[in-house]
Amino acid sequence: MRANYSNIPKKIEETTEFLESFFRNLIFGEKNELKSRYLILGGLDETPASSLITPISSKNTPTSSCLRLSRPLKKILEVLDGEMSRAAVMKAIGIKDRVTFKDYYLSPALKLGLVEMTQPNSPRSPTQKYRLTVKGREMVGRVIL
Repeated sequence: MRANYSNIPKKIEETTEFLESFFRNLIFGEKNELKSRYLILGGLDETPASSLITPISSKNTPTSSCLRLSRPLKKILEVLDGEMSRAAVMKAIGIKDRVTFKDYYLSPALKLGLVEMTQPNSPRSPTQKYRLTVKGREMVGRVIL
């Protein structure tokens, strides 16, 4: 089921959108279409980093106060505590492949301004660490994790 499956190297990301639509129809009497063509696998494609953040729109949730991030961005916001090295963040997330971490976790977070380097003038420094920006810290409270 898509809600439980993700394969980041193959650009497949877990999503609960279909289940949410089903339960909204069941509980709130909404008329969301539930067709299998909406379950097409996809997710993390070559899209702008800003598309990894989507506002949640529902009658019960104000879009201005809550956002839904892609799974990798959620994970990096969850684990980043103070200043952490790349290896420490990877270990906390449970990722072993540096390329996957860089491409799907770190680079989008840096592009969106959620994470910053402690040594921006030396991005390849062995003592480089990462921390949440003000924007990143604000997002932690606004994101549905």
